[in-house]
Amino acid sequence: MAIKNKHKMDVFISYSSEDREWVRGELLKRIEKAGLDAFIDFRDFKRGAPSIKEMERGIKECRKTLLILTPNYFDSGWTKLESIMAQSLDPANDNLRLIALVKNKCEISLHIKILTYIDFTDNADKDLAWCQLLNALKVPEAEDDPWFLPHLFIGRSQELARLTKIANRKRVVCIYGQAGVGKTALAVEWVKRTSNNRKCKSYYVSVNQNQSCEKIVSKLLVGLGASKDLGTTGERREALIRHLRQDAGILLFDECETVPTKN
Repeated sequence: MAIKNKHKMDVFISYSSEDREWVRGELLKRIEKAGLDAFIDFRDFKRGAPSIKEMERGIKECRKTLLILTPNYFDSGWTKLESIMAQSLDPANDNLRLIALVKNKCEISLHIKILTYIDFTDNADKDLAWCQLLNALKVPEAEDDPWFLPHLFIGRSQELARLTKIANRKRVVCIYGQAGVGKTALAVEWVKRTSNNRKCKSYYVSVNQNQSCEKIVSKLLVGLGASKDLGTTGERREALIRHLRQDAGILLFDECETVPTKN
């Protein structure tokens, strides 16, 4: 069940007119193709209205403001004003109203530098960048929905095929890495695509490196359908190993740069 949207549109696009070719020719089209409503100056500003008033209207009427960061962006007084106006509605960005997208490498102002940005520079992983962007802009679901997961997934076909190939050999795949690289989206998409494949018994367990090894073992056992009360620590570990040898699946370590191995 979706949350009722109090805003008229999804995203206000704040960009320098010098970067309009990419913004209007690619970014805007991809956003609207994903079913999102965008507010952009050249099309949506009321003719004859003061530009500053239209900026304010766009920022207020949209759930999100997307900043397209380039050297041109920081050279423009208008875009600086837009970013400050947007940040004034949610200074700490607790509601994630402000999304930063770095299109070209540039010196980022301090008030924007606090945001975790989406990398669209030349050497970036574009499939990952589009996935992160569209998921950041998506319409929110009900907070009490236990099955809410990112619903927009783009590319990464080679990684999905590799996961299936390994799983068909009855191997367990451990996915780990820094936050924001798309571990959860990749794992969930693989589970969704293989849910009807009898060769791959799909299950999804998420653990955190701050938990002790014993808590991780117990959580994995429960996720695999076993009881967490299996006696001694050694017995629980042996039970987990038996389950992992029988079935294929994914272990997702959230916010971990290495697989946790210590108590």
